[in-house]
Amino acid sequence: MNTSLERTPLESQKMNIKDDIIYEDRSLVTILEEHLEQRKGKTKERDYFYASEIHNKCEWFLWHCLKGSERNDISANDKLTFEQGNEIHRTLMRAMLETREIDVITSEATTSSDLVHGKCDCIFSFRDGKEMNIVDFKSSKGSSWNYIPQDNHKTQVQVYQYFFDIDHGWLLYYNKETQELQDFYVSRDDEKVEKILERLQKVKDLVESGEKPDGGPNRDKWSYNLCKYCKFNGICDFAKVKKEEKGT
Repeated sequence: MNTSLERTPLESQKMNIKDDIIYEDRSLVTILEEHLEQRKGKTKERDYFYASEIHNKCEWFLWHCLKGSERNDISANDKLTFEQGNEIHRTLMRAMLETREIDVITSEATTSSDLVHGKCDCIFSFRDGKEMNIVDFKSSKGSSWNYIPQDNHKTQVQVYQYFFDIDHGWLLYYNKETQELQDFYVSRDDEKVEKILERLQKVKDLVESGEKPDGGPNRDKWSYNLCKYCKFNGICDFAKVKKEEKGT
């Protein structure tokens, strides 16, 4: 009769742990934050804008985007939120592909003009119609759900409508807390987009000539929050001047 005791894999691992190793000072949060920090891509100078950023009213912001200026640090929590958003996008796209009421023409359609690069989530048509539609997926939660659709999101869809020459646009929002879905129709507005493109070209010309913007948003339209929550406020000349005026 074999009287030896067989250890489980976990018990075997415990037997191999040395007494002088201290684990109490190790933090999973610290380990994951360090890993996510290593995944942080470095900013670099570019000669185009992203469709998601051009709604911003400040030429300094747009100037810093092209210059590849160093942004404020993005926390590990922010990066996990981005990953969660990507998974929501994939789930919604699968639903679009599976339903019989929609014909998906293409997913993640990309536009790369001289001024604007962007990628809309889906171009589709309803089964009972032939006209093409653009839809962009967005996620939201908390009090921000009460303020959808956001103007910058509508502008983003209108930019896609302009470059893809598609009249019908949609925003599809997903509430991360309640799992509610809500959609909004977006009207095409080429005149608005062309004005934005003119402003983008002006900023691009400044960057290429080595110049800086004359100032930030018009004073009658200026909001302190525009600078306060800007990802470039730690290095922006205009933001520094506004802080001095505010006495902060």
